[in-house]
Amino acid sequence: VEATHFSLRKLPAMCFHLGFVIVLVAGTLGSPDVTSVSMVLDKTHQQWKGTDEFDNEVDMPLGILLVNFDIEYFQPEGSDSTSMMRRMPKKFLGKVHYWTKDDKAGLAEIEVNKPYKIGSYKVYLEDFDMEDDGSVQTCSVAVVSDPWQWVVYIGAFMMLFGALLLIFMPRKRKEDVK
Repeated sequence: VEATHFSLRKLPAMCFHLGFVIVLVAGTLGSPDVTSVSMVLDKTHQQWKGTDEFDNEVDMPLGILLVNFDIEYFQPEGSDSTSMMRRMPKKFLGKVHYWTKDDKAGLAEIEVNKPYKIGSYKVYLEDFDMEDDGSVQTCSVAVVSDPWQWVVYIGAFMMLFGALLLIFMPRKRKEDVK
Protein backbone atom coordinates (compact mmCIF):
# COMPACT_ATOMS: atom_id res chain seq x y z
CA VAL A 1 0.00 0.00 0.00
CA GLU A 2 1.41 3.33 -1.08
CA ALA A 3 1.16 6.22 1.37
CA THR A 4 -0.14 9.48 -0.03
CA HIS A 5 2.34 12.31 0.05
CA PHE A 6 1.52 15.97 0.30
CA SER A 7 1.98 17.85 -2.92
CA LEU A 8 1.30 21.47 -3.86
CA ARG A 9 -0.95 20.20 -6.64
CA LYS A 10 -3.35 18.87 -4.00
CA LEU A 11 -3.50 22.19 -2.10
CA PRO A 12 -6.42 23.75 -4.07
CA ALA A 13 -8.66 20.71 -3.58
CA MET A 14 -7.66 20.39 0.08
CA CYS A 15 -8.43 24.09 0.75
CA PHE A 16 -11.74 23.92 -1.05
CA HIS A 17 -12.90 20.71 0.60
CA LEU A 18 -11.75 21.70 4.09
CA GLY A 19 -13.52 25.05 3.67
CA PHE A 20 -16.66 23.25 2.53
CA VAL A 21 -16.61 20.99 5.59
CA ILE A 22 -16.10 24.01 7.88
CA VAL A 23 -19.04 25.87 6.30
CA LEU A 24 -21.25 22.79 6.50
CA VAL A 25 -20.39 21.92 10.10
CA ALA A 26 -20.38 25.49 11.46
CA GLY A 27 -23.59 26.36 9.60
CA THR A 28 -25.35 23.24 10.83
CA LEU A 29 -24.06 23.07 14.40
CA GLY A 30 -24.22 26.83 14.82
CA SER A 31 -27.80 27.29 13.65
CA PRO A 32 -29.35 26.61 17.09
CA ASP A 33 -27.15 29.37 18.54
CA VAL A 34 -28.53 32.03 16.17
CA THR A 35 -30.82 34.53 17.89
CA SER A 36 -33.15 36.59 15.71
CA VAL A 37 -35.71 38.81 17.39
CA SER A 38 -37.95 41.55 16.00
CA MET A 39 -38.44 44.66 18.15
CA VAL A 40 -41.03 47.39 17.52
CA LEU A 41 -39.59 50.78 18.49
CA ASP A 42 -41.33 54.04 19.18
CA LYS A 43 -40.42 57.49 20.47
CA THR A 44 -42.12 57.20 23.86
CA HIS A 45 -40.40 54.34 25.72
CA GLN A 46 -37.40 52.03 25.67
CA GLN A 47 -38.12 48.62 24.19
CA TRP A 48 -36.48 45.73 26.06
CA LYS A 49 -38.63 42.94 24.59
CA GLY A 50 -38.99 41.45 21.16
CA THR A 51 -40.70 38.57 19.42
CA ASP A 52 -39.01 35.55 17.91
CA GLU A 53 -39.99 33.71 14.73
CA PHE A 54 -42.75 31.84 16.63
CA ASP A 55 -44.23 35.09 18.06
CA ASN A 56 -42.91 34.30 21.54
CA GLU A 57 -42.01 37.31 23.66
CA VAL A 58 -38.27 37.45 24.37
CA ASP A 59 -36.52 39.57 27.02
CA MET A 60 -33.50 41.17 25.41
CA PRO A 61 -30.18 42.21 27.03
CA LEU A 62 -30.51 45.61 25.37
CA GLY A 63 -33.11 48.34 25.24
CA ILE A 64 -33.71 50.61 22.26
CA LEU A 65 -35.62 53.89 21.91
CA LEU A 66 -36.45 55.45 18.55
CA VAL A 67 -35.25 59.06 18.49
CA ASN A 68 -35.92 59.98 14.88
CA PHE A 69 -36.66 58.36 11.54
CA ASP A 70 -35.62 60.06 8.32
CA ILE A 71 -36.47 59.23 4.74
CA GLU A 72 -34.27 60.82 2.09
CA TYR A 73 -35.69 61.02 -1.43
CA PHE A 74 -34.06 61.12 -4.85
CA GLN A 75 -34.45 64.46 -6.57
CA PRO A 76 -36.92 63.98 -9.45
CA GLU A 77 -35.52 64.36 -12.94
CA GLY A 78 -37.56 66.22 -15.50
CA SER A 79 -40.36 68.65 -14.94
CA ASP A 80 -43.43 66.59 -15.85
CA SER A 81 -46.03 66.21 -13.14
CA THR A 82 -45.80 62.40 -12.87
CA SER A 83 -42.13 62.47 -11.96
CA MET A 84 -42.77 65.27 -9.47
CA MET A 85 -45.56 63.27 -7.80
CA ARG A 86 -43.61 60.03 -7.53
CA ARG A 87 -40.78 60.71 -5.15
CA MET A 88 -38.58 57.66 -4.86
CA PRO A 89 -36.99 56.95 -1.47
CA LYS A 90 -33.20 56.95 -1.52
CA LYS A 91 -32.37 56.21 2.11
CA PHE A 92 -34.18 55.10 5.27
CA LEU A 93 -32.40 55.99 8.51
CA GLY A 94 -33.50 55.27 12.07
CA LYS A 95 -31.71 57.14 14.85
CA VAL A 96 -31.92 55.31 18.17
CA HIS A 97 -30.64 55.43 21.73
CA TYR A 98 -29.61 52.07 23.12
CA TRP A 99 -28.79 50.70 26.56
CA THR A 100 -27.33 47.34 27.52
CA LYS A 101 -27.73 45.43 30.78
CA ASP A 102 -23.99 45.92 31.43
CA ASP A 103 -24.46 49.73 31.51
CA LYS A 104 -23.30 50.62 28.02
CA ALA A 105 -25.30 53.27 26.20
CA GLY A 106 -25.07 55.20 22.99
CA LEU A 107 -26.68 56.77 19.98
CA ALA A 108 -26.80 54.78 16.75
CA GLU A 109 -27.90 55.30 13.17
CA ILE A 110 -29.43 52.21 11.59
CA GLU A 111 -29.81 52.31 7.85
CA VAL A 112 -31.41 49.74 5.55
CA ASN A 113 -28.81 47.08 4.65
CA LYS A 114 -26.29 48.67 7.03
CA PRO A 115 -26.78 47.13 10.47
CA TYR A 116 -25.39 48.63 13.67
CA LYS A 117 -23.42 46.37 16.01
CA ILE A 118 -24.22 46.49 19.72
CA GLY A 119 -22.12 43.96 21.61
CA SER A 120 -22.64 40.58 19.99
CA TYR A 121 -25.85 41.74 18.26
CA LYS A 122 -26.41 43.32 14.88
CA VAL A 123 -29.46 45.58 14.61
CA TYR A 124 -31.10 45.75 11.18
CA LEU A 125 -33.82 48.19 10.13
CA GLU A 126 -36.81 46.07 9.04
CA ASP A 127 -39.92 48.18 8.56
CA PHE A 128 -41.62 51.44 9.49
CA ASP A 129 -45.13 52.87 9.76
CA MET A 130 -45.67 56.20 8.03
CA GLU A 131 -48.34 58.52 9.43
CA ASP A 132 -50.73 60.53 7.22
CA ASP A 133 -48.53 63.60 7.63
CA GLY A 134 -45.47 61.70 6.32
CA SER A 135 -43.78 61.31 9.71
CA VAL A 136 -42.65 58.00 11.16
CA GLN A 137 -43.42 57.35 14.84
CA THR A 138 -42.70 53.60 14.96
CA CYS A 139 -40.35 51.23 13.20
CA SER A 140 -39.26 47.64 13.64
CA VAL A 141 -35.73 46.32 13.83
CA ALA A 142 -34.31 42.80 13.67
CA VAL A 143 -31.80 42.08 16.43
CA VAL A 144 -29.58 39.17 15.38
CA SER A 145 -26.73 37.31 17.06
CA ASP A 146 -24.82 34.62 15.15
CA PRO A 147 -21.73 33.53 17.11
CA TRP A 148 -20.67 31.03 14.41
CA GLN A 149 -20.76 33.54 11.54
CA TRP A 150 -17.00 34.23 11.59
CA VAL A 151 -16.29 30.47 11.36
CA VAL A 152 -18.55 30.20 8.31
CA TYR A 153 -16.72 33.17 6.76
CA ILE A 154 -13.35 31.44 7.30
CA GLY A 155 -14.68 28.32 5.57
CA ALA A 156 -16.09 30.35 2.68
CA PHE A 157 -12.75 32.16 2.31
CA MET A 158 -10.94 28.80 2.22
CA MET A 159 -13.31 27.59 -0.52
CA LEU A 160 -12.69 30.76 -2.53
CA PHE A 161 -8.93 30.51 -2.00
CA GLY A 162 -8.94 26.86 -3.14
CA ALA A 163 -10.98 27.72 -6.24
CA LEU A 164 -8.65 30.61 -7.14
CA LEU A 165 -5.60 28.39 -6.67
CA LEU A 166 -7.17 25.80 -8.93
CA ILE A 167 -7.80 28.41 -11.63
CA PHE A 168 -4.41 30.12 -11.50
CA MET A 169 -2.06 27.27 -10.58
CA PRO A 170 -0.02 26.11 -13.57
CA ARG A 171 -1.00 22.69 -14.84
CA LYS A 172 1.30 19.88 -15.87
CA ARG A 173 1.49 19.34 -19.59
CA LYS A 174 1.01 15.83 -20.93
CA GLU A 175 4.63 15.54 -22.09
CA ASP A 176 5.77 16.37 -18.50
CA VAL A 177 3.83 13.39 -17.08
CA LYS A 178 5.53 9.98 -17.41
